[in-house]
Amino acid sequence: MSTLDVVEADLRIVDPHHHLWNYPDRAGLQPIYLLDDLRADTGSGHFIDKTVFVECSYGYRNEGPQAYRSVGETEFVAGVAAASASSPGARIAGIVAACDLTSGDELPGVLEAHRVAADGLLRGIRHRLAHDPTGSARSSSTAPVAAHLADDPAFRAGVVALGAHGLSFDAWVYHPQLSEIVDLARAAPDTTIVLNHIGAPLGVGHYADRRHEVLADWRRDTA
Repeated sequence: MSTLDVVEADLRIVDPHHHLWNYPDRAGLQPIYLLDDLRADTGSGHFIDKTVFVECSYGYRNEGPQAYRSVGETEFVAGVAAASASSPGARIAGIVAACDLTSGDELPGVLEAHRVAADGLLRGIRHRLAHDPTGSARSSSTAPVAAHLADDPAFRAGVVALGAHGLSFDAWVYHPQLSEIVDLARAAPDTTIVLNHIGAPLGVGHYADRRHEVLADWRRDTA
Protein backbone atom coordinates (compact mmCIF):
# COMPACT_ATOMS: atom_id res chain seq x y z
CA MET A 1 0.00 0.00 0.00
CA SER A 2 1.43 3.40 -0.98
CA THR A 3 1.32 6.48 1.21
CA LEU A 4 -1.27 7.91 -1.21
CA ASP A 5 -3.83 5.15 -0.74
CA VAL A 6 -7.06 6.29 0.93
CA VAL A 7 -8.29 4.10 3.77
CA GLU A 8 -11.86 4.37 5.12
CA ALA A 9 -12.66 7.46 3.06
CA ASP A 10 -15.96 8.00 4.89
CA LEU A 11 -14.41 8.08 8.36
CA ARG A 12 -14.63 11.63 9.75
CA ILE A 13 -11.21 12.80 10.99
CA VAL A 14 -10.15 15.78 13.10
CA ASP A 15 -6.51 16.77 12.52
CA PRO A 16 -5.51 17.77 16.09
CA HIS A 17 -2.24 19.60 15.46
CA HIS A 18 -1.05 21.84 12.65
CA HIS A 19 0.58 25.24 12.21
CA LEU A 20 0.23 28.27 9.94
CA TRP A 21 3.03 30.69 9.09
CA ASN A 22 4.61 32.85 6.44
CA TYR A 23 8.39 32.98 6.86
CA PRO A 24 9.64 33.47 3.27
CA ASP A 25 13.28 33.75 4.39
CA ARG A 26 13.21 30.80 6.77
CA ALA A 27 15.43 27.82 6.07
CA GLY A 28 14.58 24.24 6.98
CA LEU A 29 10.82 23.88 7.47
CA GLN A 30 8.45 24.82 4.66
CA PRO A 31 8.74 28.64 4.84
CA ILE A 32 5.13 29.33 3.91
CA TYR A 33 2.23 27.22 5.18
CA LEU A 34 -1.18 28.85 4.93
CA LEU A 35 -4.76 27.80 4.21
CA ASP A 36 -4.11 26.64 0.64
CA ASP A 37 -1.28 24.41 1.88
CA LEU A 38 -3.45 23.02 4.67
CA ARG A 39 -6.24 22.31 2.20
CA ALA A 40 -3.82 20.51 -0.12
CA ASP A 41 -2.72 18.25 2.73
CA THR A 42 -6.20 17.62 4.14
CA GLY A 43 -7.98 17.28 0.81
CA SER A 44 -6.18 14.23 -0.57
CA GLY A 45 -9.16 11.87 -0.26
CA HIS A 46 -9.64 11.23 3.44
CA PHE A 47 -12.58 12.87 5.20
CA ILE A 48 -10.70 15.44 7.29
CA ASP A 49 -13.59 17.51 8.54
CA LYS A 50 -11.97 19.79 11.12
CA THR A 51 -8.51 20.82 12.31
CA VAL A 52 -6.89 22.34 15.39
CA PHE A 53 -4.19 25.01 15.09
CA VAL A 54 -1.38 24.85 17.66
CA GLU A 55 0.76 27.90 18.39
CA CYS A 56 4.02 28.33 16.46
CA SER A 57 5.21 31.84 17.43
CA TYR A 58 3.92 33.51 14.26
CA GLY A 59 2.21 36.87 13.94
CA TYR A 60 2.97 38.23 17.40
CA ARG A 61 2.27 41.89 18.07
CA ASN A 62 5.34 44.11 17.84
CA GLU A 63 4.24 46.48 20.58
CA GLY A 64 2.19 46.61 23.74
CA PRO A 65 2.62 44.61 26.97
CA GLN A 66 4.87 41.58 26.46
CA ALA A 67 2.37 39.17 27.97
CA TYR A 68 -0.23 40.12 25.35
CA ARG A 69 1.93 40.00 22.23
CA SER A 70 1.11 36.37 21.44
CA VAL A 71 -2.55 37.43 21.06
CA GLY A 72 -1.51 38.65 17.61
CA GLU A 73 -1.05 35.05 16.51
CA THR A 74 -4.54 34.15 17.73
CA GLU A 75 -6.00 37.10 15.83
CA PHE A 76 -4.21 35.98 12.66
CA VAL A 77 -5.39 32.38 12.96
CA ALA A 78 -8.96 33.40 13.72
CA GLY A 79 -9.00 35.24 10.40
CA VAL A 80 -7.73 32.17 8.55
CA ALA A 81 -10.29 30.05 10.41
CA ALA A 82 -13.09 32.33 9.23
CA ALA A 83 -11.88 31.88 5.65
CA SER A 84 -11.79 28.10 6.14
CA ALA A 85 -15.39 28.13 7.37
CA SER A 86 -16.61 29.97 4.28
CA SER A 87 -14.94 27.74 1.69
CA PRO A 88 -15.00 24.02 0.88
CA GLY A 89 -12.67 21.71 2.78
CA ALA A 90 -11.49 21.14 6.33
CA ARG A 91 -12.50 23.84 8.80
CA ILE A 92 -10.13 25.18 11.45
CA ALA A 93 -12.34 24.52 14.48
CA GLY A 94 -9.96 25.06 17.37
CA ILE A 95 -6.99 27.19 18.43
CA VAL A 96 -4.33 26.29 20.99
CA ALA A 97 -2.65 29.60 21.75
CA ALA A 98 0.58 30.59 23.49
CA CYS A 99 0.97 32.55 26.69
CA ASP A 100 3.22 32.66 29.73
CA LEU A 101 1.57 30.51 32.39
CA THR A 102 3.87 31.96 35.06
CA SER A 103 2.40 35.44 34.64
CA GLY A 104 0.35 35.22 37.85
CA ASP A 105 -2.26 37.93 38.32
CA GLU A 106 -1.85 39.00 34.69
CA LEU A 107 -2.85 35.57 33.35
CA PRO A 108 -6.68 35.90 33.49
CA GLY A 109 -6.55 39.07 31.39
CA VAL A 110 -4.26 37.44 28.84
CA LEU A 111 -6.51 34.39 28.58
CA GLU A 112 -9.54 36.61 28.08
CA ALA A 113 -7.72 38.53 25.33
CA HIS A 114 -6.98 35.24 23.55
CA ARG A 115 -10.57 34.13 24.00
CA VAL A 116 -11.92 37.32 22.42
CA ALA A 117 -9.38 37.19 19.59
CA ALA A 118 -10.18 33.53 18.88
CA ASP A 119 -13.88 34.33 18.35
CA GLY A 120 -15.12 31.16 20.02
CA LEU A 121 -12.31 28.86 18.87
CA LEU A 122 -9.92 28.94 21.86
CA ARG A 123 -9.48 25.40 23.18
CA GLY A 124 -6.22 25.47 25.11
CA ILE A 125 -2.79 26.92 25.77
CA ARG A 126 0.71 25.68 25.05
CA HIS A 127 3.61 27.01 27.09
CA ARG A 128 6.61 25.11 25.73
CA LEU A 129 8.57 22.99 28.16
CA ALA A 130 10.96 20.87 26.08
CA HIS A 131 14.41 21.04 27.65
CA ASP A 132 17.28 18.57 27.40
CA PRO A 133 20.06 19.05 29.97
CA THR A 134 22.54 17.10 27.83
CA GLY A 135 22.20 19.58 24.96
CA SER A 136 21.42 16.77 22.52
CA ALA A 137 18.11 18.36 21.48
CA ARG A 138 17.40 22.04 21.13
CA SER A 139 14.90 23.88 23.25
CA SER A 140 11.29 23.87 22.05
CA SER A 141 11.37 27.67 21.96
CA THR A 142 13.54 30.41 20.53
CA ALA A 143 14.17 31.46 24.13
CA PRO A 144 15.88 29.08 26.57
CA VAL A 145 13.47 26.88 28.51
CA ALA A 146 14.20 26.58 32.21
CA ALA A 147 14.86 23.09 33.51
CA HIS A 148 12.02 21.58 35.58
CA LEU A 149 9.65 24.42 34.75
CA ALA A 150 6.70 22.04 35.19
CA ASP A 151 7.63 21.82 38.88
CA ASP A 152 7.59 25.58 39.39
CA PRO A 153 4.70 26.65 41.69
CA ALA A 154 3.86 29.67 39.52
CA PHE A 155 3.70 27.49 36.41
CA ARG A 156 1.54 24.91 38.14
CA ALA A 157 -0.81 27.65 39.28
CA GLY A 158 -1.13 28.71 35.65
CA VAL A 159 -2.00 25.16 34.55
CA VAL A 160 -4.59 24.93 37.33
CA ALA A 161 -6.05 28.23 36.11
CA LEU A 162 -6.49 26.79 32.63
CA GLY A 163 -8.81 24.12 33.97
CA ALA A 164 -10.79 26.77 35.84
CA HIS A 165 -11.22 28.63 32.54
CA GLY A 166 -12.32 25.49 30.68
CA LEU A 167 -9.06 25.26 28.72
CA SER A 168 -6.61 22.41 28.17
CA PHE A 169 -2.83 22.48 28.47
CA ASP A 170 -0.65 21.23 25.61
CA ALA A 171 2.62 19.77 26.90
CA TRP A 172 5.62 19.72 24.56
CA VAL A 173 8.39 17.91 26.40
CA TYR A 174 11.16 15.40 25.70
CA HIS A 175 10.89 11.87 27.06
CA PRO A 176 13.17 12.44 30.12
CA GLN A 177 10.64 15.05 31.30
CA LEU A 178 7.57 12.83 31.17
CA SER A 179 7.64 12.06 34.89
CA GLU A 180 7.36 15.81 35.51
CA ILE A 181 4.18 15.89 33.41
CA VAL A 182 2.78 12.99 35.44
CA ASP A 183 3.39 15.02 38.62
CA LEU A 184 1.90 18.11 36.95
CA ALA A 185 -1.26 16.17 36.08
CA ARG A 186 -1.61 15.13 39.71
CA ALA A 187 -1.21 18.75 40.81
CA ALA A 188 -3.80 19.99 38.29
CA PRO A 189 -6.42 17.20 38.17
CA ASP A 190 -9.12 19.42 36.69
CA THR A 191 -7.03 20.49 33.70
CA THR A 192 -6.92 18.29 30.61
CA ILE A 193 -3.32 17.79 29.47
CA VAL A 194 -2.56 17.00 25.83
CA LEU A 195 0.82 15.33 25.28
CA ASN A 196 2.38 16.68 22.07
CA HIS A 197 4.56 14.58 19.76
CA ILE A 198 3.90 11.40 21.83
CA GLY A 199 6.35 12.61 24.45
CA ALA A 200 9.24 13.07 22.00
CA PRO A 201 11.48 10.04 22.64
CA LEU A 202 15.00 11.22 21.75
CA GLY A 203 17.49 9.29 19.65
CA VAL A 204 20.29 11.75 18.98
CA GLY A 205 23.46 12.83 20.78
CA HIS A 206 23.52 11.46 24.31
CA TYR A 207 20.58 9.19 23.45
CA ALA A 208 21.99 7.70 20.22
CA ASP A 209 22.34 3.91 20.29
CA ARG A 210 20.17 3.74 23.41
CA ARG A 211 16.91 2.90 21.68
CA HIS A 212 15.83 0.14 24.07
CA GLU A 213 16.66 2.23 27.16
CA VAL A 214 14.83 5.28 25.77
CA LEU A 215 11.73 3.30 24.82
CA ALA A 216 11.67 1.57 28.20
CA ASP A 217 11.72 4.93 29.97
CA TRP A 218 9.11 6.33 27.58
CA ARG A 219 6.78 3.36 28.06
CA ARG A 220 7.09 3.55 31.83
CA ASP A 221 6.20 7.23 31.99
CA THR A 222 3.34 7.09 29.48
CA ALA A 223 1.68 4.00 30.96
